[in-house]
Amino acid sequence: MYILFESYRNIDAYFKQRMMLLGGKGTWIHCEIIFNEKQNVRASCWDAEGMNIRPWQALEKPEYFELYPLPSSQWKAMYQYMLQQRGFAYNKIGVLGMVYGLALKGMNQQGYRTKFC
Repeated sequence: MYILFESYRNIDAYFKQRMMLLGGKGTWIHCEIIFNEKQNVRASCWDAEGMNIRPWQALEKPEYFELYPLPSSQWKAMYQYMLQQRGFAYNKIGVLGMVYGLALKGMNQQGYRTKFC
């Protein structure tokens, strides 16, 4: 199992780059869990589809990513958790609250089904 971090520089649009840099407060703006035990499938939340598991794709700009081993004897439990979370909405309000330090109480009552994303 690995964790993959993506740099804001991987985003083509300059304005979106700047917003991600400001919001993320650093170079790394996205992460994924890579399950090498399952042919390198990638688990993460994506804006368009929420939580999902995708097949591995070659990185177009590998210099904009960092990959670190994430040793775990519990990878099967983590993989099952990710399967259970598939399709849950991307929590945009939660991300804004996390990034900008806002106290957003009651978010789950507004239809967000998971705390993961």
